[in-house]
Amino acid sequence: MAPTILVVGATGNTGRSTVTAPSQMLKQEGGSSPFAGHRILALTRSAQSPAAQHLATLPRVEVLEFNWADVSERWLREQEVQRAFVASAVDPAQFSTESGFLLAALRAGVEYVVRISTTAPNTYRETGGKPDGPLRVLANPDAPIGVIDADDIGPIAARLLVHEDLSVHNRGKYTINGPEDVTGREMVAMVEQQIGAPVKEVSYKDMSYVETMAAADPEHRTLILSIQHAMEVLWQGGASAATTSKEILEIAAPRTTPAASWEKLLKFLG
Repeated sequence: MAPTILVVGATGNTGRSTVTAPSQMLKQEGGSSPFAGHRILALTRSAQSPAAQHLATLPRVEVLEFNWADVSERWLREQEVQRAFVASAVDPAQFSTESGFLLAALRAGVEYVVRISTTAPNTYRETGGKPDGPLRVLANPDAPIGVIDADDIGPIAARLLVHEDLSVHNRGKYTINGPEDVTGREMVAMVEQQIGAPVKEVSYKDMSYVETMAAADPEHRTLILSIQHAMEVLWQGGASAATTSKEILEIAAPRTTPAASWEKLLKFLG
């Protein structure tokens, strides 16, 4: 078995680009890379999914169906994991699951762990011209938000994962936002342009989905409801494009604009 770069959640929005980017980088560098003998292990809940099957075709990538909550010190040693990327889902078990993984990584002697999380605003699409209710937007109508596209995360994570000198970014904590700001009103304008009609009713700063999540899981209701506070810093303008760390701009500056992300989403939805 070869020394391994592990990507947890490989088929998720962030994980896909985090597998693809280092695969491409190592292919381009060939035998000159200090990671020429490494494999990229893509962990997923379903190895049969289209996303997983695509990743399996990439150079140096192996896809493995395995629950990351079950990752242990022994498993990491058996897989020869030296470096790892984690983008855990936001759910009641996040803290305990991620803590267990990090403790196992520490005990297994994993050299380096990169953890990146992203937040995306709600969007709306025409449903026969007759939406069931208001257009629900997480954003403040006027506060600027530097929305980050998931595909811009991969190049950043890839460069961190295959950086030869571990000391450069060790214990680094960086802010990552997109290259351009967008407000809630501008998001609504993009929707209106797409559907060719004005949106009659808009609910800004709408966190009602959290109530739905909490109702479905009464045991963790209080914990889930705390997510309602997650957007407050964005509503105050604290997550604009200007807040991106200079280190991120030097590593791999995000390039996907809100308009480009919107177009990608529309194509994905068909």
